[in-house]
Amino acid sequence: MNEKVLLIAIVSILAVGAAGTLYLAVSWLSYKGSMGWQAIMLDNFLILVAAGVISMGIFLLINHSK
Repeated sequence: MNEKVLLIAIVSILAVGAAGTLYLAVSWLSYKGSMGWQAIMLDNFLILVAAGVISMGIFLLINHSK
């Protein structure tokens, strides 16, 4: 495995960990007593979708620049 692939793998693992942390932390930090669980799940879903779009864009940018 060359160094570039290893670096991309490590960064990807760290990005997944950061997305998971945001998935939990944002809902806890922005929780208000009047918010229901559906609103919290919608917020978490939007965060995961945004992270997925950004990571897919980076993946396509890296793979198509060869």
